[in-house]
Amino acid sequence: MLKRSITGFILAAVMIIAIYGHWISALILFLVILIFSSIEWSQNFISTELKRTRFYFLCASLLTGILLILITSHLIGHPEMSTIFFLGIFASTILYYFIDFTFRADPNQKKVLEWQAGVLYIGMPLIIGIMLLVSNFYVNRKILLGMIAINWASDVFAYIGGRLIGKTALAPAISPKKTVEGFISGGLAAILVGFLLNTYFYSEKMDMLPSIFFSIGIWVAGTAGDLFESRLKRIIGIKDSGNLLPGHGGFLDRFDSFFFIIPIGTIIYIFFKMYYQ
Repeated sequence: MLKRSITGFILAAVMIIAIYGHWISALILFLVILIFSSIEWSQNFISTELKRTRFYFLCASLLTGILLILITSHLIGHPEMSTIFFLGIFASTILYYFIDFTFRADPNQKKVLEWQAGVLYIGMPLIIGIMLLVSNFYVNRKILLGMIAINWASDVFAYIGGRLIGKTALAPAISPKKTVEGFISGGLAAILVGFLLNTYFYSEKMDMLPSIFFSIGIWVAGTAGDLFESRLKRIIGIKDSGNLLPGHGGFLDRFDSFFFIIPIGTIIYIFFKMYYQ
């Protein structure tokens, strides 16, 4: 527990400094997460006999990193371009996977999708995150940190609530220790922390309704990301995706919620900013 707490504190400090400090430090942070998460995905979730598939995946991850850099250099200070670019990437990616899955005449479709799913799962959230930052850094750095803070608060209070009053399993087949009571405790904490951030931290305040929906979206997305990663690990029979982060396991173990809250939180934030305020 002590080892986990120390690692968590160091990670929190690094992320806060990197994201709040400058878009370059944030970009470096995202590239580090991309590299180590991609390595873990390749080692755990791509069939060992498919060496060529692993090569494709790592190449695609490298291209994702290059795309992160290109996006950063071209969209700084252009929020309207970032919004259009984000929606275009999101829509075209979904369309690509639909067409590829539907029309590919490949008996090993599942194996082919192993590396493609990794690129989507890891690369897309990081691209969205850097686009959000560079479009309006001094405003959106606080929004991104707000997403992370809400998710951390939800995690902590879900754990505390589950330990103190948890009785009903939330998803026993996936994560037996998660409880409905803990889930609700995490949600209440997310809404409270979201309110405090909106009142005292964000540069541009949200109205009450968008603030609540934003917090709820982060809470639900973070839990979904955690359950998704747990399900993947159960399928292949591993406890942790790696051992680089003492007390936490690997990068995929630590950033499973991160990969879900960034796209969901960004969509909610952009929607309310464009159509509500």
